[in-house]
Amino acid sequence: MCVLVPQVNPDGSEAGERRNANDMDLNRNHVMLSEPESNAVHQLFLDWMPEVTLDVHEYNAVLTRWVEEGYLKDAEEMLGGVTNLNIDSGIIDFTRNVFIPETGKGIEDDGFRFHRYIVGSPFDGGVVRYSTTAINDGRHSFGIYNTLSFIIEGKRYGNLTNEIERRTKAQVSAILNFLKTSNRHAADILPLVKQARMRMADQGESYIQMEYFPDTDRPTLNFPVFDLNTWTHTNKDLVNYKPLVKVKTSVDKPAAYSFDASETKLIEILKRHRFSMFVLKADQQLETETYQIKHVTDGVDEEKHTYLVDLEKTVQNETLQAGTIIVPVEGAASNLIPLILEPESTWGIVATRATGKDLFSSYLTEGQSYPVKRLVSIERLKTEKLEY
Repeated sequence: MCVLVPQVNPDGSEAGERRNANDMDLNRNHVMLSEPESNAVHQLFLDWMPEVTLDVHEYNAVLTRWVEEGYLKDAEEMLGGVTNLNIDSGIIDFTRNVFIPETGKGIEDDGFRFHRYIVGSPFDGGVVRYSTTAINDGRHSFGIYNTLSFIIEGKRYGNLTNEIERRTKAQVSAILNFLKTSNRHAADILPLVKQARMRMADQGESYIQMEYFPDTDRPTLNFPVFDLNTWTHTNKDLVNYKPLVKVKTSVDKPAAYSFDASETKLIEILKRHRFSMFVLKADQQLETETYQIKHVTDGVDEEKHTYLVDLEKTVQNETLQAGTIIVPVEGAASNLIPLILEPESTWGIVATRATGKDLFSSYLTEGQSYPVKRLVSIERLKTEKLEY
Protein backbone atom coordinates (compact mmCIF):
# COMPACT_ATOMS: atom_id res chain seq x y z
CA MET A 1 0.00 0.00 0.00
CA CYS A 2 1.31 3.44 -0.96
CA VAL A 3 -0.36 6.67 0.16
CA LEU A 4 0.41 9.77 -1.93
CA VAL A 5 -0.24 13.38 -0.87
CA PRO A 6 0.48 15.47 -3.98
CA GLN A 7 0.39 18.90 -2.30
CA VAL A 8 0.61 19.84 1.40
CA ASN A 9 1.04 23.62 1.10
CA PRO A 10 -1.31 24.76 -1.69
CA ASP A 11 -1.45 28.39 -0.55
CA GLY A 12 2.33 28.69 -0.34
CA SER A 13 2.76 26.90 -3.66
CA GLU A 14 0.31 29.24 -5.37
CA ALA A 15 2.17 32.27 -4.00
CA GLY A 16 5.63 30.83 -4.71
CA GLU A 17 6.41 31.00 -0.99
CA ARG A 18 7.70 28.51 1.58
CA ARG A 19 5.14 29.58 4.20
CA ASN A 20 1.41 29.00 4.20
CA ALA A 21 -1.31 31.66 4.19
CA ASN A 22 -0.88 32.09 7.97
CA ASP A 23 2.82 32.94 7.41
CA MET A 24 3.84 29.68 9.09
CA ASP A 25 6.69 27.43 7.98
CA LEU A 26 4.85 24.10 7.90
CA ASN A 27 8.08 22.15 8.24
CA ARG A 28 8.63 23.81 11.62
CA ASN A 29 5.13 23.05 12.85
CA HIS A 30 5.30 19.35 13.65
CA VAL A 31 5.23 19.79 17.43
CA MET A 32 2.51 22.40 17.76
CA LEU A 33 0.48 21.20 14.74
CA SER A 34 -1.26 24.56 14.86
CA GLU A 35 -1.73 24.72 11.08
CA PRO A 36 -4.45 22.73 9.27
CA GLU A 37 -1.98 21.45 6.68
CA SER A 38 0.60 19.99 9.07
CA ASN A 39 -2.15 18.67 11.34
CA ALA A 40 -3.83 16.93 8.40
CA VAL A 41 -0.59 15.19 7.41
CA HIS A 42 -0.14 13.91 10.96
CA GLN A 43 -3.69 12.62 11.16
CA LEU A 44 -3.06 10.74 7.91
CA PHE A 45 0.17 9.31 9.29
CA LEU A 46 -1.47 8.23 12.56
CA ASP A 47 -4.33 6.60 10.65
CA TRP A 48 -1.95 4.45 8.61
CA MET A 49 1.30 4.30 10.65
CA PRO A 50 3.37 3.57 7.51
CA GLU A 51 6.74 1.87 7.84
CA VAL A 52 8.38 4.23 5.30
CA THR A 53 7.70 7.90 4.56
CA LEU A 54 9.17 10.43 2.13
CA ASP A 55 8.83 14.23 2.31
CA VAL A 56 9.58 15.84 -1.08
CA HIS A 57 11.21 19.30 -1.14
CA GLU A 58 13.49 21.51 -3.20
CA TYR A 59 16.46 23.52 -1.94
CA ASN A 60 17.90 26.76 -3.30
CA ALA A 61 21.35 26.06 -4.72
CA VAL A 62 22.12 29.74 -5.34
CA LEU A 63 23.23 30.97 -1.92
CA THR A 64 24.91 34.36 -1.46
CA ARG A 65 27.84 33.17 0.66
CA TRP A 66 28.56 30.22 -1.64
CA VAL A 67 28.42 32.47 -4.72
CA GLU A 68 30.86 34.90 -3.08
CA GLU A 69 33.30 31.99 -2.74
CA GLY A 70 32.72 31.04 -6.40
CA TYR A 71 30.48 27.98 -5.97
CA LEU A 72 26.94 26.67 -6.19
CA LYS A 73 25.71 23.56 -4.46
CA ASP A 74 25.46 21.03 -7.26
CA ALA A 75 23.76 17.90 -5.91
CA GLU A 76 20.63 17.61 -8.04
CA GLU A 77 19.00 15.33 -5.51
CA MET A 78 19.83 14.94 -1.82
CA LEU A 79 18.23 12.26 0.33
CA GLY A 80 18.22 12.58 4.10
CA GLY A 81 17.22 10.06 6.73
CA VAL A 82 16.69 10.10 10.48
CA THR A 83 19.53 11.01 12.85
CA ASN A 84 17.73 11.63 16.17
CA LEU A 85 19.19 9.09 18.61
CA ASN A 86 15.84 8.36 20.24
CA ILE A 87 15.00 6.47 17.07
CA ASP A 88 15.99 2.80 17.00
CA SER A 89 19.67 2.36 16.11
CA GLY A 90 18.81 -0.41 13.65
CA ILE A 91 16.62 1.99 11.68
CA ILE A 92 19.33 4.68 11.70
CA ASP A 93 21.99 2.20 10.54
CA PHE A 94 19.81 0.71 7.79
CA THR A 95 18.91 4.20 6.61
CA ARG A 96 22.52 5.39 6.43
CA ASN A 97 24.30 2.23 5.23
CA VAL A 98 21.74 0.58 2.93
CA PHE A 99 18.76 2.70 1.93
CA ILE A 100 20.40 6.03 1.09
CA PRO A 101 23.40 4.57 -0.82
CA GLU A 102 21.23 2.24 -2.91
CA THR A 103 18.70 4.95 -3.74
CA GLY A 104 21.52 7.35 -4.56
CA LYS A 105 23.14 4.87 -6.93
CA GLY A 106 19.89 4.52 -8.84
CA ILE A 107 19.60 8.31 -9.15
CA GLU A 108 23.19 8.55 -10.40
CA ASP A 109 22.57 5.71 -12.88
CA ASP A 110 19.76 7.87 -14.26
CA GLY A 111 22.30 10.62 -14.92
CA PHE A 112 21.72 12.97 -11.97
CA ARG A 113 24.19 14.17 -9.36
CA PHE A 114 23.38 12.83 -5.89
CA HIS A 115 24.50 13.29 -2.30
CA ARG A 116 23.23 12.55 1.15
CA TYR A 117 21.32 15.60 2.39
CA ILE A 118 23.47 18.26 4.04
CA VAL A 119 22.83 21.79 5.26
CA GLY A 120 25.03 24.65 6.32
CA SER A 121 28.11 26.39 4.98
CA PRO A 122 31.85 25.68 5.35
CA PHE A 123 32.68 29.39 5.12
CA ASP A 124 33.35 31.89 7.93
CA GLY A 125 33.27 29.25 10.63
CA GLY A 126 29.92 27.85 9.55
CA VAL A 127 29.04 24.19 10.02
CA VAL A 128 28.25 21.47 7.47
CA ARG A 129 26.04 18.71 8.90
CA TYR A 130 23.35 16.21 7.97
CA SER A 131 20.37 18.51 8.43
CA THR A 132 18.71 18.30 11.84
CA THR A 133 17.79 16.02 14.72
CA ALA A 134 14.65 18.09 15.40
CA ILE A 135 11.30 16.36 15.84
CA ASN A 136 9.76 19.62 14.65
CA ASP A 137 10.50 18.76 11.01
CA GLY A 138 8.47 16.29 8.98
CA ARG A 139 11.12 13.59 8.70
CA HIS A 140 11.81 13.22 12.42
CA SER A 141 8.24 13.87 13.51
CA PHE A 142 7.38 10.56 11.77
CA GLY A 143 10.74 8.92 12.38
CA ILE A 144 10.30 9.27 16.15
CA TYR A 145 7.65 6.55 15.84
CA ASN A 146 10.45 4.26 14.62
CA THR A 147 9.59 4.80 10.99
CA LEU A 148 12.06 4.78 8.10
CA SER A 149 11.43 8.45 7.37
CA PHE A 150 13.18 10.49 4.66
CA ILE A 151 13.35 13.87 3.00
CA ILE A 152 14.28 14.49 -0.63
CA GLU A 153 15.73 17.89 -1.53
CA GLY A 154 15.86 18.55 -5.26
CA LYS A 155 18.09 21.31 -6.61
CA ARG A 156 16.31 24.56 -7.48
CA TYR A 157 18.28 26.72 -9.92
CA GLY A 158 17.40 30.16 -8.62
CA ASN A 159 13.79 30.93 -9.51
CA LEU A 160 10.80 28.59 -9.60
CA THR A 161 10.82 27.87 -13.34
CA ASN A 162 14.50 27.81 -14.31
CA GLU A 163 15.56 24.39 -15.64
CA ILE A 164 12.10 23.07 -14.78
CA GLU A 165 12.33 20.09 -17.15
CA ARG A 166 15.57 18.74 -15.69
CA ARG A 167 14.42 19.44 -12.13
CA THR A 168 11.22 17.50 -12.76
CA LYS A 169 13.04 14.54 -14.26
CA ALA A 170 15.48 14.50 -11.35
CA GLN A 171 12.65 14.49 -8.82
CA VAL A 172 10.88 11.69 -10.71
CA SER A 173 14.12 9.70 -10.70
CA ALA A 174 14.55 10.26 -6.96
CA ILE A 175 11.00 9.21 -6.10
CA LEU A 176 11.03 6.15 -8.37
CA ASN A 177 14.38 4.96 -7.04
CA PHE A 178 13.16 5.55 -3.50
CA LEU A 179 10.14 3.33 -4.19
CA LYS A 180 12.33 0.68 -5.83
CA THR A 181 14.62 0.57 -2.79
CA SER A 182 11.61 0.30 -0.48
CA ASN A 183 10.18 -2.57 -2.53
CA ARG A 184 13.52 -4.34 -2.88
CA HIS A 185 14.04 -4.35 0.89
CA ALA A 186 10.43 -4.82 2.02
CA ALA A 187 11.30 -8.16 3.64
CA ASP A 188 13.95 -6.38 5.72
CA ILE A 189 12.04 -3.19 6.46
CA LEU A 190 8.76 -4.64 7.76
CA PRO A 191 10.25 -6.73 10.60
CA LEU A 192 12.85 -4.03 11.34
CA VAL A 193 10.14 -1.43 11.97
CA LYS A 194 7.82 -3.84 13.77
CA GLN A 195 10.49 -4.95 16.23
CA ALA A 196 11.76 -1.40 16.76
CA ARG A 197 8.25 -0.22 17.63
CA MET A 198 7.82 -3.10 20.06
CA ARG A 199 11.09 -2.15 21.81
CA MET A 200 10.05 1.47 22.43
CA ALA A 201 8.45 0.65 25.77
CA ASP A 202 11.75 -0.84 26.97
CA GLN A 203 13.76 2.31 26.27
CA GLY A 204 14.31 3.76 29.71
CA GLU A 205 15.95 7.03 28.72
CA SER A 206 14.86 9.98 26.63
CA TYR A 207 17.58 11.96 24.88
CA ILE A 208 16.25 15.50 25.12
CA GLN A 209 19.28 17.40 23.81
CA MET A 210 21.81 16.36 21.18
CA GLU A 211 24.22 18.05 18.82
CA TYR A 212 26.44 17.40 15.79
CA PHE A 213 30.17 17.01 16.44
CA PRO A 214 33.30 16.63 14.26
CA ASP A 215 34.85 13.25 13.46
CA THR A 216 38.65 13.21 13.52
CA ASP A 217 38.62 10.35 11.00
CA ARG A 218 36.49 12.42 8.57
CA PRO A 219 37.55 16.07 8.88
CA THR A 220 36.09 17.10 5.49
CA LEU A 221 33.17 16.14 3.26
CA ASN A 222 33.54 15.68 -0.48
CA PHE A 223 30.53 17.36 -2.06
CA PRO A 224 29.45 18.17 -5.66
CA VAL A 225 29.70 21.86 -6.53
CA PHE A 226 29.49 24.00 -9.63
CA ASP A 227 32.67 26.10 -9.93
CA LEU A 228 31.70 29.57 -11.13
CA ASN A 229 35.33 30.42 -11.98
CA THR A 230 35.88 27.48 -14.34
CA TRP A 231 32.18 26.98 -15.17
CA THR A 232 32.47 23.24 -14.51
CA HIS A 233 30.80 20.59 -12.40
CA THR A 234 33.31 19.31 -9.86
CA ASN A 235 33.69 18.24 -6.24
CA LYS A 236 35.03 20.17 -3.27
CA ASP A 237 36.20 19.06 0.17
CA LEU A 238 34.03 21.03 2.62
CA VAL A 239 35.59 21.96 5.96
CA ASN A 240 33.86 22.49 9.32
CA TYR A 241 32.16 19.13 8.77
CA LYS A 242 30.28 17.69 11.76
CA PRO A 243 28.85 14.24 10.97
CA LEU A 244 28.50 12.73 14.46
CA VAL A 245 25.37 13.10 16.57
CA LYS A 246 25.94 12.82 20.32
CA VAL A 247 23.63 13.11 23.31
CA LYS A 248 24.09 16.23 25.43
CA THR A 249 21.31 15.71 27.99
CA SER A 250 19.07 12.77 28.82
CA VAL A 251 16.38 12.01 31.40
CA ASP A 252 14.78 8.82 32.64
CA LYS A 253 11.32 8.33 31.24
CA PRO A 254 8.64 8.67 33.93
CA ALA A 255 5.59 6.43 34.08
CA ALA A 256 3.45 9.44 33.13
CA TYR A 257 3.17 13.21 33.15
CA SER A 258 0.41 15.18 34.86
CA PHE A 259 -0.87 18.74 34.73
CA ASP A 260 -3.93 20.76 35.67
CA ALA A 261 -7.01 20.57 33.47
CA SER A 262 -6.89 24.36 33.11
CA GLU A 263 -3.93 23.96 30.71
CA THR A 264 -6.26 23.90 27.73
CA LYS A 265 -3.66 25.00 25.15
CA LEU A 266 -1.49 22.03 26.10
CA ILE A 267 -4.43 19.64 26.02
CA GLU A 268 -5.31 20.75 22.48
CA ILE A 269 -1.77 20.12 21.24
CA LEU A 270 -1.63 16.66 22.81
CA LYS A 271 -5.02 15.86 21.29
CA ARG A 272 -3.64 16.65 17.84
CA HIS A 273 -0.88 14.12 18.49
CA ARG A 274 -3.51 11.64 19.69
CA PHE A 275 -1.71 11.04 22.96
CA SER A 276 -3.73 8.93 25.38
CA MET A 277 -4.89 11.17 28.23
CA PHE A 278 -6.80 10.32 31.37
CA VAL A 279 -8.64 12.32 34.03
CA LEU A 280 -8.07 11.58 37.72
CA LYS A 281 -11.47 10.61 39.15
CA ALA A 282 -10.73 11.45 42.80
CA ASP A 283 -8.04 13.11 44.89
CA GLN A 284 -5.11 10.72 45.13
CA GLN A 285 -1.72 10.76 46.82
CA LEU A 286 1.17 9.96 44.48
CA GLU A 287 4.93 10.23 44.32
CA THR A 288 5.69 13.11 41.97
CA GLU A 289 8.78 14.76 40.53
CA THR A 290 8.48 18.51 40.09
CA TYR A 291 10.93 20.84 38.38
CA GLN A 292 11.74 24.17 40.00
CA ILE A 293 12.84 26.71 37.37
CA LYS A 294 15.93 28.46 38.74
CA HIS A 295 17.36 30.31 35.75
CA VAL A 296 16.66 30.60 32.01
CA THR A 297 19.10 31.92 29.42
CA ASP A 298 19.23 32.03 25.65
CA GLY A 299 21.25 29.33 23.94
CA VAL A 300 21.97 27.81 20.54
CA ASP A 301 21.43 24.28 19.29
CA GLU A 302 22.10 23.39 15.64
CA GLU A 303 22.75 27.09 15.00
CA LYS A 304 19.22 27.99 16.14
CA HIS A 305 17.86 29.71 19.21
CA THR A 306 16.87 27.62 22.20
CA TYR A 307 16.49 28.05 25.94
CA LEU A 308 19.02 26.81 28.48
CA VAL A 309 17.12 25.90 31.63
CA ASP A 310 18.77 25.59 35.03
CA LEU A 311 16.38 23.61 37.19
CA GLU A 312 16.12 21.53 40.34
CA LYS A 313 14.00 18.39 40.64
CA THR A 314 12.13 17.71 43.87
CA VAL A 315 10.60 14.32 44.69
CA GLN A 316 7.67 14.21 47.07
CA ASN A 317 4.40 12.53 47.96
CA GLU A 318 1.58 14.89 47.21
CA THR A 319 -2.14 14.80 46.65
CA LEU A 320 -3.20 15.32 43.05
CA GLN A 321 -6.65 16.81 42.73
CA ALA A 322 -9.57 15.16 40.98
CA GLY A 323 -9.67 16.34 37.37
CA THR A 324 -5.87 16.33 36.96
CA ILE A 325 -4.80 15.24 33.46
CA ILE A 326 -2.57 12.13 33.26
CA VAL A 327 -0.50 11.34 30.16
CA PRO A 328 1.05 7.84 30.36
CA VAL A 329 4.41 7.36 28.64
CA GLU A 330 3.47 4.27 26.70
CA GLY A 331 2.49 3.00 23.30
CA ALA A 332 3.49 4.27 19.87
CA ALA A 333 4.23 7.79 21.12
CA SER A 334 6.41 6.79 24.09
CA ASN A 335 9.52 8.24 22.40
CA LEU A 336 7.76 11.47 21.52
CA ILE A 337 5.95 12.38 24.75
CA PRO A 338 9.05 13.28 26.83
CA LEU A 339 10.57 15.26 23.96
CA ILE A 340 7.48 17.47 23.89
CA LEU A 341 6.90 17.82 27.64
CA GLU A 342 10.36 17.99 29.25
CA PRO A 343 11.40 21.62 29.99
CA GLU A 344 15.01 21.06 28.88
CA SER A 345 14.06 19.45 25.58
CA THR A 346 15.49 21.21 22.56
CA TRP A 347 12.25 20.46 20.71
CA GLY A 348 9.68 20.76 23.49
CA ILE A 349 6.67 23.02 23.78
CA VAL A 350 8.65 25.67 25.67
CA ALA A 351 11.22 25.93 22.85
CA THR A 352 8.79 25.83 19.93
CA ARG A 353 6.81 28.66 18.42
CA ALA A 354 3.39 28.50 16.81
CA THR A 355 1.95 31.22 14.58
CA GLY A 356 4.81 33.46 15.66
CA LYS A 357 4.20 33.11 19.39
CA ASP A 358 5.95 31.44 22.31
CA LEU A 359 2.75 29.93 23.65
CA PHE A 360 4.37 28.28 26.65
CA SER A 361 7.06 30.76 27.67
CA SER A 362 5.25 31.25 30.99
CA TYR A 363 6.12 27.64 31.85
CA LEU A 364 9.74 28.76 32.29
CA THR A 365 9.12 31.50 34.85
CA GLU A 366 12.16 31.72 37.12
CA GLY A 367 11.39 30.87 40.73
CA GLN A 368 8.22 28.97 39.79
CA SER A 369 7.42 25.28 39.39
CA TYR A 370 7.18 23.84 35.90
CA PRO A 371 3.45 23.03 35.62
CA VAL A 372 3.94 19.57 34.08
CA LYS A 373 4.85 17.02 36.77
CA ARG A 374 6.47 13.62 36.36
CA LEU A 375 4.78 10.59 37.95
CA VAL A 376 7.00 7.76 39.18
CA SER A 377 4.20 5.18 39.07
CA ILE A 378 0.58 5.11 37.94
CA GLU A 379 -0.36 1.71 39.32
CA ARG A 380 -3.84 1.56 40.91
CA LEU A 381 -4.57 5.04 39.65
CA LYS A 382 -8.30 5.76 39.44
CA THR A 383 -8.88 7.47 36.13
CA GLU A 384 -11.21 7.70 33.21
CA LYS A 385 -10.09 8.22 29.64
CA LEU A 386 -10.29 11.72 28.24
CA GLU A 387 -12.36 11.29 25.09
CA TYR A 388 -11.82 13.52 22.05
